[in-house]
Amino acid sequence: MSFQTEIAAALQEVEGILSKSLTWNSTTYACNPSGLSKQNELGPGGFSGESTISFSIRKELFTGALPQPGQSVVFESATYKIDEVVTDASSAFVRLICIDPNL
Repeated sequence: MSFQTEIAAALQEVEGILSKSLTWNSTTYACNPSGLSKQNELGPGGFSGESTISFSIRKELFTGALPQPGQSVVFESATYKIDEVVTDASSAFVRLICIDPNL
């Protein structure tokens, strides 16, 4: 079993435990979300906030193009904007680093 296959199998096992999913491009994908992080930064005119969350999705679940920065995903009824798309070294999964566009 290759390293990529082992990572994908482990992610699939965690997906079964968490039972979480997100929607991108009208398709629902099983995912492994990270914790939601909220930051407040003091700037001119007061505080500005930013919420970030990341999602790991098995690359094999995507049948066509991968998500791109600037696109949106929906997770637990909240919409997030994709800020960065990262593929791991083994290409077993894609990590979407997202921000809350409402803050």
